[in-house]
Amino acid sequence: MWYTTTQTAQKIGIDRKTLMRYLKQGRIKGYRIGGWTKFLEDDIHEYLKRNQINNGYPSFNEMEKRACLSTKLILQAV
Repeated sequence: MWYTTTQTAQKIGIDRKTLMRYLKQGRIKGYRIGGWTKFLEDDIHEYLKRNQINNGYPSFNEMEKRACLSTKLILQAV
């Protein structure tokens, strides 16, 4: 299912201008169709999944990234 910029912004809970900034930054996928910017439902869900917070803590993937970065920094210092 396709969503307009206004519908997508409402679904995500952000301002339409913020959504367009995210689109330009590549943080969310969008498509130009007949001169209109549209968003696929699956792409919206993927954006929400990537930005999910679990009980106020970063997701497992985010913690794993931080641990890998910390390990690399320790190994570089040795």
